[in-house]
Amino acid sequence: DTDHWFISHPHLDHLVMLPILLTRRSMMHRPPPRVVVPTESIPGIQKLFEAWELLDRGPQKCELIGIDIGEKIDLDATRFVTAHRTFHAVPS
Repeated sequence: DTDHWFISHPHLDHLVMLPILLTRRSMMHRPPPRVVVPTESIPGIQKLFEAWELLDRGPQKCELIGIDIGEKIDLDATRFVTAHRTFHAVPS
């Protein structure tokens, strides 16, 4: 179990389990995770959250964080993740 989730790009095969993860964590009274995605994909993912909340009638709670090439996100005092350039059909 982890509180940090990194999604490389917003294709369906990478996002499909996200609503299940968020719903199950909520049902288990776990805190919302940090979900890191390419910054450009945030508006579309927020629209997905709205649709999932409407259909499921439950919240999709997470801390949605955008990351851009070269940015670093600290996981703790000794570990971090850095975004690197990739080449894909969508922001990644």
